[in-house]
This record gives sequence, C-alpha cells and structure tokens, in this order.
Amino acid sequence: MHHRGFGLLVTVCIAATMMAGCTATPTPTTTPKSTSSPTPAQTPTSTADTAAQRQPVRVAAASGTISDWDEAGVHAVGEVGPAVGAAASGTTSAMIDAPVVASGGVTVLTTDVDVKAGSYTFSAQVQPLTESLAAGAVTAAIGDVNVASPALPVSHWTEVTGSITVSSASKDGQLKIALTTPARRLLIDDVSLTDGTGKDVVKNGSFEKVSDTELVDNSSLIMSAQYATLAVGAPAGSVHWTATRPDGTVTGEGTVQASGSLTAIPLVGVPQGYYTVTVKDAKDRSATTSIGVVDTPAYDVPLDPRFGTTIHLKEEGSRGQSRYAGLLGVGTVRSDVLWRLNELTRGTYTWDKRYESEFTRAAANGVLLSAIVNYGNAIYGNDKVPAGATEIAAYGEYAGAVASHYKPASIEIFNEFNQERFNMNACGVTADCYLPLVKAVSKNVRAVGRKIDLLAGATANYPSSWFERLWSLGGLSYVDGMSFHPYESNSHPETVAALIEDAHKVSAKYNGGDPLPVWITETGTSSKTGGRTLPSQGQFLLKIESSELAGGAVSTMWYDLKNTTSNAADHEGNFGLYEYTPRANTSALAPKPSGFDQALLIASINGRAVAETADAGSGVVAQSFGDEDSLVSVVWTSNGKSATATLPSQDPVEVVAWDGTTTVVQPADGIVSVKVSGVPVIVRPAAADRDPATTTVQKR
Repeated sequence: MHHRGFGLLVTVCIAATMMAGCTATPTPTTTPKSTSSPTPAQTPTSTADTAAQRQPVRVAAASGTISDWDEAGVHAVGEVGPAVGAAASGTTSAMIDAPVVASGGVTVLTTDVDVKAGSYTFSAQVQPLTESLAAGAVTAAIGDVNVASPALPVSHWTEVTGSITVSSASKDGQLKIALTTPARRLLIDDVSLTDGTGKDVVKNGSFEKVSDTELVDNSSLIMSAQYATLAVGAPAGSVHWTATRPDGTVTGEGTVQASGSLTAIPLVGVPQGYYTVTVKDAKDRSATTSIGVVDTPAYDVPLDPRFGTTIHLKEEGSRGQSRYAGLLGVGTVRSDVLWRLNELTRGTYTWDKRYESEFTRAAANGVLLSAIVNYGNAIYGNDKVPAGATEIAAYGEYAGAVASHYKPASIEIFNEFNQERFNMNACGVTADCYLPLVKAVSKNVRAVGRKIDLLAGATANYPSSWFERLWSLGGLSYVDGMSFHPYESNSHPETVAALIEDAHKVSAKYNGGDPLPVWITETGTSSKTGGRTLPSQGQFLLKIESSELAGGAVSTMWYDLKNTTSNAADHEGNFGLYEYTPRANTSALAPKPSGFDQALLIASINGRAVAETADAGSGVVAQSFGDEDSLVSVVWTSNGKSATATLPSQDPVEVVAWDGTTTVVQPADGIVSVKVSGVPVIVRPAAADRDPATTTVQKR
C-alpha cells in the first residue's frame, strides 16, 4: 500500500520590526506579578526569553464587546475580544488570536484619548499564552509616535512602557495597539496613558467593562483541558453550573458569585470529554449547551491542513465558518465558488460579498482554502454545466480569475461531474466530456503563476474505470492530484484504503509508475433522526478519517462543517460537526459529538506522520501515526466483535473513548494489549505531548 508521509512544520513567524515613526526609546520593565524577571534594558532585546515555559492558566475568550475600544475586524485578525480569568488585575483582559498577520502588521485595539501637546507615559501588561514573542511584537502608538514591547516570555505578564510625545500639530486622538507578528492567544491588560500630573486618559484600560454578553459567552465551546473555563455574562449574584457526561455522570458542578459583567467559571476537575453544561444565574435565566474539552498542549487545537471540511456560504448563518473550522484544528475549508454568482456580465467579475468575507476570514485564521470552481452560468447558456467551446473557454477563464483573486491552496474542477444530479448536458457524465473542462481550467490556472494544487475528479464515489479513461486521454498532464468522495465505504470505513490503493495504481499506470496524489474532498454521514445516532456519527468520523489518511490520502475533508437546518429529520441537513445555530443564551455554536471527535482526533495525532500499517491482531483495524516510541492509533474491529489489539509500546498508553474518557494500560515486554470492539478508541502515549504541532502560520 502506498503511504504518503506528512510532517507538520512548527512555524513561528516572528518579526521584530518596529512601526515607522517611533521617536521614543521604550524602557521595558517587568511587573511584580511576573514569576520571571527579564533584565531591564534601554532598548528591547531581539528575542524572547527562550527559557520560559508555557504554563496553562484558566482563561476563556468571550464574545462580548469591550466598552470604549474598537476591536480589529474578523477579516483582519482571527479574534479580538474580552477574556475572563487570569487577568493582570481584576477579572477581564483583552485577548488577541492572530495566527496570521499581514507583513505591515495589524492594529488590534483602538481607543479615543483626550490628549494635548506634551509628554505621556504609556503602560500595559502583556502576556503571550502560547509561545514567547520577540521584541517589537506589540506596539502602542499615537500618530507616528510609538512604544514597542520588549521580548515577551510566554505565560508571564510583562510591562510594556515608554514615553509618547504629542506635538502641538498632532490631530490624532487615538491610541492604537498593534501586532507586528503572528501571535496565538495574547493577553493585554491594564493599559494606561498618563500625563505629567498622573492623569490617565484611557477609558476602560483594564477591559472590565464588557457589553453584549450571553449567559454562556465563550467564543468557542471547544476547550483545551488545561485552560477550560466558562465565560459567563450574568447579573451580580449566585450562578450555579453543572457538567454532565453523555452517560449521565455529573463530573463537575458548583456555585460562583457573578460580578455583573463577565465572570469566569474555571472547569477544574472536569477532564477531557464531551459534556452537557447547564448554567443558571440569580434571575433564573439558564443556558444548556454541549462543550468539548480536549487534551492539547496549548489553548487551541493545533491546525492540521490534512483535515478539511466543506462550508456552505449560501445558507443563513453561514458567517464565521472558517473560524469554527480552525477551532477544531481543521486546517482547510472546501467551498463552492459558484460561477453564476461572480460573473454577472460576460468578462466582468463582481465577487460575491459572501465569498469575499469568508475567504478573507479564513486567511486571517491561517485556514487554507480549497476552492471548487463550480457549475454553469446562464449568461453563457447552460446554468448547470459548461457545454460547448465558448462556455468551456469562459469557465476556464473564470477558474483563472478565482486562482488570481482568492489564491486558494487547491482548486477542484467541478463537483461530481460523473453524476446527473450536478451534470445535465447533452454530452453526458463521461471522462471524455470532462476532459475539456480540465484543459481549460489548467491553462488558465497555470497562467496565474503561483503554486495551486489542481485537482481532477471530485467524483461521487470512486469510479475506477472513469478515472482510467481520463488518464488514458492524457488528463494526468494537466493536474496535480485527483479527488473523489468514497461514500461507498461508509458501511466499512477501513475499506477506503483499497479504493485509494486502486486510485494510485491506475494513475501510476499512465504516469511512468508514479501515482497521483489522492485527495478525499468529501467524506461524512448524516445524524438525521432514524439514521446514525449523534455518538455513532462521531465514531464513524474517527474510523473513516484515520483510514483515509493511513490509506495514503493527502487530505480528508468532512462533509460538512455545520448542520444546514434545525430539522433533525432532514438527511442532507445533518452532516455537520456543529449544530445549526447557537442555543438559547449562548454565544457560540454547540459542537456535536462528531465535532468533539474531530478535535480529539486532530489533537491526539498532533501533526504526526502516517506510520506503516502494523498487524494488531485478527480482525483488528489499527490506523497509526507517528514513530514507534510515540505512536497514536485509532483502533476497532472490522466485524464489530470484541477482540484484543496488540500494539508496540515501551511506555504506558491511554485508551481514549469517543466521549473522551480515558483508561491507562501498562505495557508488558514492549506490547500493550487493549480490549477493542466495533466502537473505535484512540490509543496514544500516556505522557502528554509538551508542544502543539503548529502555532502561528506563514502566509502562503
């Protein structure tokens, strides 16, 4: 079987460049709250304290609005907003999540200040939660005059301070805080700008005043176990909470006193798992939602571009799907880019605002785009599929425009051309009819001159003879990979490996023995009423995605990110990893068990490459990742019966169920023996990974 190895590079994008126009020399100091004391210097040092280690804290990003401040938009940076818990003082700070930052930096927070000509002292407390940052990573400015941060050690509050001189000619009464480098989860607190008399002109510099909150105000309900905290927007008084496992076990409960703004409920004693959380405030307002708590080294599940999901931008409530994908660790979103919506007049492209918004947001979150150049356009004739030389040429030109404008990581040529549901034209659904589209798209996308993986097929199921015909016609010379949607493997997910093996074999036959990379761009199952249960949908995800990657696919993409209806009986509308809309008195979408299992799988693999297939016992399927001394395997039995799986390990392992519960198994003579059944488990080292596979992301 062909295995395509994949190793995630841990990329730390650090730029120490200051913003232009700085006329002051900052004097960095450390706050007494810090447990580390970097030596003060007259100018910022060029690197952060490499000895500093990440120390988890109980803090939650919230969805409310920080009063008196303007937050960077979601198209400029991943997330900016309040965070409750672990503040430098009080209970609330500002949190910035910026996996990607444009080369010129990005302003993340702005506030109006009443300044006059003269000298002011700026001060703020700053703490990176994920990794240390180099000097100059954070700047504060009024006009062209700024103060730049010293090196910022991870998990320590560091004071950023310096003088800002406002000239009599200055008309800029805004204090702007900016990032010059990517930073995942940066806290800022206690911002002040004081004049010579000691008067502070910054309003709400401690970020304690927050508005527009829900009772459960977390911006994400997928949480790292070491940081897991509920952000609660409740009136002053008692707030009671419970966390309950799917089997009815109450794992955590308690009562806290709400402040009247944001209040933190640290989920101490609530280990990894899928829970139903109920919160009730002093006025009897309540919220009940699912949450997922995942063992992962940092605040966020690391992004893994091998995992993708389909997003739909035509449905109501479609905004922010790229962000939700990234919060699961899903590093690629796949989306239609419908021709008919973007070329309303022949030869003129007017990009639909839904695509403009969501694709820009994906880029800001470090999530790659896989674009489907889709369907026909009535202004050329057939609104279902390009037919005829003129239409096909225009379709190819449109694909080139998509490549140039959106700069996707990959482009698929049409969607399920091989079935009449999406392809109604006189020519038919054959590979012969498809090849002209491949040629037209390839010609125009290649002319753009940037690396974009061009994918042929996107077929319903895996039609081996269809692909063989396409390759025999010379189709291989126009593309970089092939894609298909192997729904025929849904009853026995492990059988997808045979389809991938055949795809490699067939393409190699026409490519000098070199197989074409395989992308699985749709895989999934519905949790509709009467079909798979919600838990079994998640269990299926663990099986099929691990089988596709272990079987040699470059990518596995779940169909789709969120439910597209609130009707639980609708088949097509219940493939999602998240529910359709947020629940009552809750800010964020609730993850389904499948969403939790998606995050659990990505966090457990943590960037490991596919391992060689090993025999784990008769009837046992073991899809493995990593080296033998750090192996992670998804394990089940193909016949659904109980069996014992044997896996190599010199050290104890954790056996993780679909709901996140764990048991520890000790090795004997370099082997661990694990009881398994048709329900998959993840077997991973009991010693947790110290670092996430990815943090910040370089712009492609």
